Amino acid sequence: MNKESLVTENWNLGKITFIKELDSFANKVYLITNEADENYILKEQNCPEKVEKENRLLALLEENLPVAAPLPTKEGKYYLAERDINYVCYPFLEGDSFANHYDGECIERANLLGQAIGELHYYLRMIELEEYEESNLIEDILKDVKNIVKQNKDAFDYDFF
Repeated sequence: MNKESLVTENWNLGKITFIKELDSFANKVYLITNEADENYILKEQNCPEKVEKENRLLALLEENLPVAAPLPTKEGKYYLAERDINYVCYPFLEGDSFANHYDGECIERANLLGQAIGELHYYLRMIELEEYEESNLIEDILKDVKNIVKQNKDAFDYDFF
């Protein structure tokens, strides 16, 4: 099934006018635009248990923080399982990304980021987290980066492994 049919048949987003795969080293990510010029993000995810946990956490956080909680399917689920791939659709968050963290107003951005992380931690303390695994962010990121480098070794001039 093509992505347009998959989205149209499973989410109430209106007529789809544009779908583009975005650059992503991890799972596939698509930008979707409808006839009302509204944008959405469709992500492919592998582990349904992880998708369910993430969605429950985002739903709880959404009560207090501006997060991009997933949009329900026409059946009221927050992900779609289709041929061993789990699809999750999110509203597109408008804004700019920046390539160089040290240009321009870097001190102001760092302060805003610190405030946002502090607020996130504040609300996370109010949520029962027993079902979520404790993890080490740095170790997890390094593990993911190593896997990405291994999968994309042809893109690098140096053999890291």
